[in-house]
Amino acid sequence: MSNYKKPSRFDFDLIVIGSGGGGGVAAHLAANEGKKVGLIEAHRLGGDAPLAGSIPTEALLKAAKTVETIQFAHQFGIRATGVNLNYRSIQAWKDKAIAATGVYNESSTFKHEGITIFKGRAHFLGPWEVSLGLKHLKARKFLIATGSLPFMPDIHGLDQTGFITYKQASSLIKLPKSIFIIGGGHKAYEYSQIFSAFGVRVHVAEIHDHLLPSEDPEAGDSAEAALAKRGIRVHTGAKVIQVSGNTSRKIVTFEQQGQQHHVVVEEIMVAAGKQPNIDLGLENIGIRYNEAGISVNRSMQTRQKHIYAAGGVLGIDYSTHTAIQQGRVAIHNMYHRKKIAMSYHAIPRCYSGHPEIACVGISEWQARLTGEIYQTSIAPIGILGRAITSNYSQGIVKIIANQNGVILGASIVAPHASEMLPELTFAIQHHQNACAVANTVHAFPTWGEAIRIAAGKIRCT
Repeated sequence: MSNYKKPSRFDFDLIVIGSGGGGGVAAHLAANEGKKVGLIEAHRLGGDAPLAGSIPTEALLKAAKTVETIQFAHQFGIRATGVNLNYRSIQAWKDKAIAATGVYNESSTFKHEGITIFKGRAHFLGPWEVSLGLKHLKARKFLIATGSLPFMPDIHGLDQTGFITYKQASSLIKLPKSIFIIGGGHKAYEYSQIFSAFGVRVHVAEIHDHLLPSEDPEAGDSAEAALAKRGIRVHTGAKVIQVSGNTSRKIVTFEQQGQQHHVVVEEIMVAAGKQPNIDLGLENIGIRYNEAGISVNRSMQTRQKHIYAAGGVLGIDYSTHTAIQQGRVAIHNMYHRKKIAMSYHAIPRCYSGHPEIACVGISEWQARLTGEIYQTSIAPIGILGRAITSNYSQGIVKIIANQNGVILGASIVAPHASEMLPELTFAIQHHQNACAVANTVHAFPTWGEAIRIAAGKIRCT
């Protein structure tokens, strides 16, 4: 690599590899800066979120929630005669939602802005050159935004027996009668509810003691309670050691508290997290990377100053909103003298479902690891007027603050948790204390009142 000579001529000012949240937004921004931009995509334009990720998941969850609303309408004095389910029609609704995002028109949008699109898998030949089959392209700068892939755990018999991931789960035409979901993170939380609402018998296995293991136990416990309420069998502290069977009858063997258990299901879903997509010939360009992802500084710059990276390929955070922000930071720093730094201390983490779970900032176990004095408060959602009129009795708002009352982290379990979170995200981003939040008038009756109550329990100095 050290002998690779910088070209005297370039095909593009910038080549973006990947058209998802990080790459797609970055390509638009660079084109708006007047740069000649090439965009390379190995799969479908638009990336994971609108096609197989959050958009189809949200559409299916909305359908699932509608089914549950009808089933429990009697709680509000309404008699419903029943639900006639046609899953092909539900899939048609999901496809309509995807189309409404405009993702299928991405090609014309990019071309309208003068961005040249290349379909294929990019491979670096050197720090200024990539290949796509027989085609070679050179650029002054690169942004690597190839995203991530579902993580595949090392489980004996998994490949031979067969499985699906969220990518296939979002587009199933016919549902299995039963399914075993390996993993207890956000995809497991979401799809276990989708499957269950449409009559599928669901098992979920998480190797840690709580679902959503990266969050506070209150969030994981709330997730488990929500699933158990729907008849979903949740196995925490469970390690799947073997699967066997065929296309219609699969046997899952897992260990829990020193004992082996066997479950027979029709389908297996792997939802054990994600891993960065780094199969790009990175060894040819002299940047730091490993299986955990590409290393960048806070400007989103690799060790090669003209090569930047953003999104899931970093292995830092796999959310679309984080990738978008990283792409913005990368493009700004490429073409502006005054640099900005990517900040991660106030990035929302949202888990769709019923209820939603939304977190931001540090968790309590992270606060404990710092060795600094901290304080916490919890407000139950069930005491709110809005909760009473909605017949909702579960849920919490939890706030973590330092000894002076400055908010460091928060978790919300509520029907609209992700919509409530921005208030606390703003407070953490701008180092506000809880008293400022508590003294802000919150409309009655709203879910947000729980934030005021929780903030009011924090001591400020």
